[in-house]
Amino acid sequence: MKSLRELYKVGRGPSSSHTMGPEKASKYFLSVTPEADSYEVILYGSLSATGKGHRTDAAIEETIAPKPVKIVFDTTTPSSTLPHANTMDFIAYKDGKEILRTRILSVGGGAIHIEGQKDVEPEEIYKENTFSEIAALCKAKKIRLSDYVFETEGPEIRHFLYDIWQVMKEEIQGGLTTSGVLPGGLNVPH
Repeated sequence: MKSLRELYKVGRGPSSSHTMGPEKASKYFLSVTPEADSYEVILYGSLSATGKGHRTDAAIEETIAPKPVKIVFDTTTPSSTLPHANTMDFIAYKDGKEILRTRILSVGGGAIHIEGQKDVEPEEIYKENTFSEIAALCKAKKIRLSDYVFETEGPEIRHFLYDIWQVMKEEIQGGLTTSGVLPGGLNVPH
């Protein structure tokens, strides 16, 4: 089992596939094209259909800033022809000429897949794979679940989990006290 840091992530909302993944993809593409002076990102499938409402464009623009980026919402390419519902093409330009084009997929939970590259999987740090195995281990060692987590992840996980808990409470409070209409043009009240 992977670290709890892979399970709990703080990022832009409302959808990790539509904001955290595109943000991560933008950071990656910036890192491999530092010489570029402008960018274009073409959003397909679900990212194109709900990108404005889910602030995909804002996540990309804010990450690439201060360099200019043109966001294209491609609503004509059939989803059946795409490798994934959350497909993006990143294009870098230098002096008006294309210098690199890369297809990146936002595959969920803020994770991305870069076409043509092997994915790097996060390290498995827990030996047990099911809660039954973890419960049996805790019972045999006469420790609490939290002790098992601290033992496996190290004492610094306590601060990480505290920070996650604080963000969760803030988001719940915000959801309970905010009214109006969600952005995106669908007129969904919240």
